[in-house]
Amino acid sequence: MGGVTTTMATIPASVKAVFDFFVSVGLTAAVVGAFVSWLTHLLLAEKIKGRIKAEYDERLATLNAQLKGQYDEKLETHKAQLKGQADTEIEKLKSALSMAAAQHQIRFSTLHEKRAEIVAKVYAALREAIAALSEYTKAFEPVGGPSKEERRKSAAKAANEFTKLYSANQIFMPEAAAAKLDAINEELGTAFVRFAYQVDMMPSENFDHTKNWVEIMEKVERLSNSALRELEKDFRSLLGDDGAASQSNAVE
Repeated sequence: MGGVTTTMATIPASVKAVFDFFVSVGLTAAVVGAFVSWLTHLLLAEKIKGRIKAEYDERLATLNAQLKGQYDEKLETHKAQLKGQADTEIEKLKSALSMAAAQHQIRFSTLHEKRAEIVAKVYAALREAIAALSEYTKAFEPVGGPSKEERRKSAAKAANEFTKLYSANQIFMPEAAAAKLDAINEELGTAFVRFAYQVDMMPSENFDHTKNWVEIMEKVERLSNSALRELEKDFRSLLGDDGAASQSNAVE
């Protein structure tokens, strides 16, 4: 019993109470001691398991916190990398767009300059052709001036030069201006042919010489004034004269 007593001194009070109960009901000390020893080991095992679980939970929480910290850090790093790449690509795109815009502006400016140059040449050739035709078909011929044949050749040359220049550069003209130039060119040719063959070179009794001459002069006068002014408005609008564009729209 002394060994049992010593053992009992080291066990919890609750276990000792169970031991006293078993002794009181007549169980031997050896049986009771064995049971108490088993119960003590059971309690100790549970306590150890509790400590292990607590330690495991603590370590697991620590590990989770570490993993979360690493994940958050990597996530932020990845976000920063993606943002950096996105910013780089955006800057590249902006640069490409700026270069494209600059190239487009250069091409537009070059095209506009070329168009302005061509318009000026076509307009000058047209005025020259109309002036030459007007000189050819005029009723009054001053003494000492160019002969009618010389004026006819000059008018034919000016008309051909205008037609050749316009035909080669028609693509640079807007549709409305091109339509007017086509009409003017046709009227120029018609007036020249009528005057040459019905008035100048081969007057015939089948034609009213004076009437034809007056009609042709009126047509040339109209070309010199209204038709040419309409074309001038189109050209000014084409070259960026907003005032001419506004006047043209108001007339329409």
